[in-house]
Amino acid sequence: MPALESLKVYGPNSLKALVNVPMPPME
Repeated sequence: MPALESLKVYGPNSLKALVNVPMPPME
């Protein structure tokens, strides 16, 4: 599913998901 479709389905949280999958949170 395209990223834009993911945004429609998951909303802003999808951005966090897309970021957290390739690289874990660096805190």
